[in-house]
Amino acid sequence: MNALLFDAVTCAVKEKHCGCVIFIDLNRFKPINDTMGHSVGDEILVILANRLNSLSNSQVDVARFGGDEFIILIKKITQEYQIVVKNMINAINQLLTDPFIVNNNSFKLNCSIGYSLFPQHSSTVNSLIKFADIAMYEAKNAKALHGVQYTQSMSDKINKRLAYVDEMKQGLARDDFRLYYQAQYNRNNEICGAEALLRRFHPVHGLESPVYIPIAEESNLILAIGQWVLEQACRDIHQLEQQGLPSNFTKIAVNVSAKQLIQHDFQEKVLQTVKQYKISPEHLSLELTESLLVENIAHSIELIGHLKAEKIDCAIDDFGTGYSSLAYLKRIPASLLKIDRSFVTNIDKSKSSAAIANMIISLAKTLNMKVLAEGVETQEELYCLQSLGCHDFQGFYFSKPMPFDDFSALLAASQNRKKSQ
Repeated sequence: MNALLFDAVTCAVKEKHCGCVIFIDLNRFKPINDTMGHSVGDEILVILANRLNSLSNSQVDVARFGGDEFIILIKKITQEYQIVVKNMINAINQLLTDPFIVNNNSFKLNCSIGYSLFPQHSSTVNSLIKFADIAMYEAKNAKALHGVQYTQSMSDKINKRLAYVDEMKQGLARDDFRLYYQAQYNRNNEICGAEALLRRFHPVHGLESPVYIPIAEESNLILAIGQWVLEQACRDIHQLEQQGLPSNFTKIAVNVSAKQLIQHDFQEKVLQTVKQYKISPEHLSLELTESLLVENIAHSIELIGHLKAEKIDCAIDDFGTGYSSLAYLKRIPASLLKIDRSFVTNIDKSKSSAAIANMIISLAKTLNMKVLAEGVETQEELYCLQSLGCHDFQGFYFSKPMPFDDFSALLAASQNRKKSQ
């Protein structure tokens, strides 16, 4: 494809016409590849390649770029490029309307599409492919199926993010990050645990909103930040254990990113950190989002099983916002389901939210899992959740996230009240 693109660009510059590079990425392919096996995934890619090849002609070339990514080159556009490109993208999407049938299984897939123009955007082969790839990710993030054209602002945004990542690296080195703790309460209004939440204090801007988390997740910096969070949480757990934890207090929960989870030595690092700070493993819990678990289903099941054997439990966060399938849930040995705050907000006024929460609570009971509602902010929401059978809660109604020293004092005060009763 590089040679064809080079020739097309050279011709476009010489003859003063336009061409286009279209970058295609198949959505939701990885979960199918992981759960159904590579042979099924490969067959899907073969079917897609054959379909895309039907679009090729004297002015259109099709090639697989790698994995589930394909490139279509329109070598010469003699009319309005918007019309030509729009028609091509419509044709691509039309090819995906029919399901992919493999081994009597039917898979319905769509794709994200980005494109760059030559010589307008660049006359360099590598730059054109990179720009189309950048536009494709813009389409993926926007969940747009109509295709997105590359603009310079996209590269500017990436450069700003790269600069911010460098700034965060410096912040990690100078200890800008802190852990805040949001208490979790049981039906008796006792603190039964807490979630560790990452906060950054910028030397100039002060406390920042957590916009840095998705930016860090896009880079490998999340690995260093994630390890720092794990170690700091274990330090704090050790201090709480030295002070004496109430019998009803269970765990401090730490959020885990996708890049952490897929590291081959993630389990070893967790166990080493627990051992290093001499804490009881049952006081540590790892929170993984529902979508993260499903995208790495086989690995997730094995990892959580091994950690559970070491008395480290896992919780499924944001449950109900993604797959919510009993088929995968019953295979994952997690101990807790967290009802996402989107279902908790105004649950007392929403029959649909109440129905979803009721389903999650019933599902948790069936699978012998605990359930916790996050984002509880009003007494009405609390009463509604209690009436549905939920007994553990987290949210501003009970407590806002706070620095460790404040959380430690809150826990001690709670213990003293209980002793005095």
